[in-house]
Amino acid sequence: MKSLSSLLLFFAALSHAMAVPARQADARYVCTTDSDCVVVNHGNCCGATEVCALASATFTQSEICPAGNGEVSVCGFESIEACACRQGVCYGMHGGEVSSSPKEWAV
Repeated sequence: MKSLSSLLLFFAALSHAMAVPARQADARYVCTTDSDCVVVNHGNCCGATEVCALASATFTQSEICPAGNGEVSVCGFESIEACACRQGVCYGMHGGEVSSSPKEWAV
């Protein structure tokens, strides 16, 4: 019986060790309440691009205009009516639905 208990504990520990960690959010988007999230200008190669993030969020030139680094940039942005904290991350909302997610996730 002791061997069976040890074996079960081993498999439980093994399955826990093999668990895939959840995606860690960029600190600029981490929140605890809706009021933590505000509309900020992320910027892009075409000018302004709004995202929901912490008020203190800043972005590097390579994040603002990756096309300057040999990549392609898309002009325009999602319409954001409000920001909301969902599962610890700031999201843009439009019509009561999530309309945008953190840009660095490319989602």
